[in-house]
Amino acid sequence: MKKMVSGILVAGILCSGLATQTVSASTDVNPNSLKEKNVTNAKKLAPNKKDIQIIIDDIEFVFDSKPIMKNNRVLIPFRQVTDYIGGDTNWNNKTKTMTVVYKQKKITLENNKNEGTVNGSKKKLDVPVQIINGRVYVPIRFVAEGLGADVSWDSKDKKVNIDIFEQLYTHHFYSNAKGELGAPITPYQYGIRYKQGIAEGRELVSVTDVRDITDNSEDHMIFRDGAFNIGGKLQHTFLSIRSKVENGKATHVQYYVNVLDEKDNILFEKEGELADGSLEKYMNYTGLKVLEDIGYTKTQK
Repeated sequence: MKKMVSGILVAGILCSGLATQTVSASTDVNPNSLKEKNVTNAKKLAPNKKDIQIIIDDIEFVFDSKPIMKNNRVLIPFRQVTDYIGGDTNWNNKTKTMTVVYKQKKITLENNKNEGTVNGSKKKLDVPVQIINGRVYVPIRFVAEGLGADVSWDSKDKKVNIDIFEQLYTHHFYSNAKGELGAPITPYQYGIRYKQGIAEGRELVSVTDVRDITDNSEDHMIFRDGAFNIGGKLQHTFLSIRSKVENGKATHVQYYVNVLDEKDNILFEKEGELADGSLEKYMNYTGLKVLEDIGYTKTQK
């Protein structure tokens, strides 16, 4: 259940202007890990203007091992990108073979071999996989396009632009004490309220739909930052819910919830699946209600 949302999540937060535009790719931020609300704890590595830039969904990724250019092709340590999209990367040290899996796509690449496979079909490589300083580097265009993403190269600014997730819309709310959303607020109002602090019993809520360009599927995302009195103490909560929506019904529902102390240290966290239900139900499903339903609040009395 680890892989649930991530790039989706980052996209949702970026729209509110609360997250940094530069992400350290050494961080586990994957569009299928509802855990990552933001990337403020990521290791920041200042990019050199001469370095190759990797831009994914308008987010600049800063790698702990820099991208390189070989025969006019950009190679990167791809595992971090796979984490971002919620896929899996496996390196077989015995056969020197890398396998990348995302949804219905499977890409296989072998070290120093100018050929790879996409779902079993052989494809030519302009430059092979290489092991450099103990890191496995792969040609980013081959793998990204093999997964179905859109890729472009800006030679002037030395930028690789990759589009994987398209944000269709985002609405922000500041719930009332009953958890009801009411009228939307602007991104500016959302940001101001976030900085000023959330009142007890209320939540800042973002609702967004995201399309996965690789297979044209859509995900409905709900993110709730709250402050609740639990066991006589004010505790801060974060809840994210991801689902498909069919005729007003939420299906394939997954969630992640945590409780934070005043320094944003995680006191409790849990992820799992929820039963299919009306979209309205999950739009008003508060972080406190989830914590009650899974038994956390009983442990705090």
